[in-house]
Amino acid sequence: MNDLIDFLGRTIAVDDILVYPVRRGSKMWLKRIKVTKIECDIIHGINPQSRLIKLTNLKNTVVVSVIAQHTLQELLDTGSSNPSRRDCAQS
Repeated sequence: MNDLIDFLGRTIAVDDILVYPVRRGSKMWLKRIKVTKIECDIIHGINPQSRLIKLTNLKNTVVVSVIAQHTLQELLDTGSSNPSRRDCAQS
């Protein structure tokens, strides 16, 4: 089985936090889930309201837990409260 990847080319794994766009008419917003299971080309997850969600269109999802973990680690390593964008982009 091939690894599933998000919009930015990151591998999607169990326990990752994903965000994905939702549209109703002309309104658009982002929703998030925590990945609980991956099978074939389907991601199963749970949203903040504890509802089970199944995603099949993965080309517009983004893994955000990796970004948050990197930023937190950078804050801990440097002691800075405001990491620069350039530093975050190097990951």
